[in-house]
Amino acid sequence: MTYPAPRDVTSVTVLRPDDATASKAQVQLRINGAWQPLGPLDGSVATLRAPAGTSADAVRPAWDDGSAAPVVSEVIVK
Repeated sequence: MTYPAPRDVTSVTVLRPDDATASKAQVQLRINGAWQPLGPLDGSVATLRAPAGTSADAVRPAWDDGSAAPVVSEVIVK
């Protein structure tokens, strides 16, 4: 998910189906043009807190080559 300009981010919540298979994905934020890890994508609901003062222009799940892409139902950025 990309925004037209950087915005303040306090948390990212990722919703996944209850029956989604385990994932080794991480949630990442793009800060000043570089992707930074925010935390692991665990379980059916993962809420990750961003450090105070975080401003990002994009959020994405990222996973290792050769591993399955995570199933994501919704991403909520606050």
